Amino acid sequence: MSTEMAGPRLRLDTPTSHVIFIHPDRGLYTLPLSGSLWISPDSVTTDTQTPSEITISLLRVVEIEAKESARRITGGHRRYSLPFKRRMISPRTAQTTAQTYCETVLKCNLWFSPDLLATSQSARTDSSLKCLQFPFCVPVPDNLPATTITDLGTISYAIRATMTLASGKSEILYRPLGIFHRLVQSSYLTARHIRMFPQSPLTFDVSITQRQPNHNTPRAQFSVLLLVRNLYALGDRAGEAKYVIVNAVKWEMGEEAVLTEISNGDWQTSLSPGQRSTRALSHGEVKIPLSISNHRHSNSLSRTDDRAQIQFDITIPQAINAVDDLDREFHCPSRGWLHPSEVAKTPAITVDHHLKIEVITGEDIVNDRTNRVLDRRTSVRSYGAIFPLRIHQLASSSDKLHSDLFGDELPAFEVAQSLSPPSYEAGLSYT
Repeated sequence: MSTEMAGPRLRLDTPTSHVIFIHPDRGLYTLPLSGSLWISPDSVTTDTQTPSEITISLLRVVEIEAKESARRITGGHRRYSLPFKRRMISPRTAQTTAQTYCETVLKCNLWFSPDLLATSQSARTDSSLKCLQFPFCVPVPDNLPATTITDLGTISYAIRATMTLASGKSEILYRPLGIFHRLVQSSYLTARHIRMFPQSPLTFDVSITQRQPNHNTPRAQFSVLLLVRNLYALGDRAGEAKYVIVNAVKWEMGEEAVLTEISNGDWQTSLSPGQRSTRALSHGEVKIPLSISNHRHSNSLSRTDDRAQIQFDITIPQAINAVDDLDREFHCPSRGWLHPSEVAKTPAITVDHHLKIEVITGEDIVNDRTNRVLDRRTSVRSYGAIFPLRIHQLASSSDKLHSDLFGDELPAFEVAQSLSPPSYEAGLSYT
């Protein structure tokens, strides 16, 4: 993809997207960003029009929606914290002004000579032009947050090419760039959580596994295995026992965006969380028939089976944001070749996801010897827990970088010793 020449002086060819890969063991990795800057030779007719400096920059743009009334968005319902005397004002009339912050995260100077009179194909006119071509390959920091769209604001990126002429004038071109995260699939994609409850022997043992979706399906799928343990307890009277019966399991996948202010000091970077916005992404309910519920068989005297096993799948819609760790590594402006921050405080938007599980239970009072039901209560208590969740689109076969980065290991030492040395061309002379 390219940006056409301006008048017809400049043209910038860069990809429209860039991928940062996340490996559970090996961390983050990404390739450099390649492109070309084209300059029409017809426009360079005098010495004052000759480029004296050309720079390629990567910009991070954070746009914050500042609203007149503070709100918290939960499941599509908006709650406004306005004074009592102003509650008659309709939220639709609240003024909205967006605040935009632009930060240079990398900047590279093109110091080499161009490829003279290379052929540039014009997408607008379907014609070829002889132009000065400046190819470039710039490193991209692997700790950049992904392109994000939330109710609080957006995070976007752009490539900027700046050509400074000998006369002192500058010409600038911008090219939007989407940055995306891809999770490399491995055996570590299953997350396990244990939850216990006060004044209750019940325990949740939850395993959440991300699956690779099929073609033309939403971007993320999860399989959840819920084990509810310690369902058996002694009854209030001798010879009786209590069994907790799982009637239904309700779940909800939520996303929380946090508006954060980053303070850049001399030696450290701190995060100050601010306004929050939450929304429900997906929800469902699993009803457990009594015939297959967790009840000890009438001819079994063992108590080792006092657990219920419930399994369900979760589908995440396409319009979901990549999760960000609330970690200064993802926002620190001093890592690697990241361009130094020009301001002491900059805004950022972080995204987190969570899974809410609610287990609705009943209770059976049974004879501890014969297992005969003496009393049944269909609704006794509900148990709820919240589990953190990391949502990233999985790397697929179409992401060629996946195999290039993590498919091959370095050769062993004895294998490397047996390899032949590289061959060099004969006739090279040194002065």
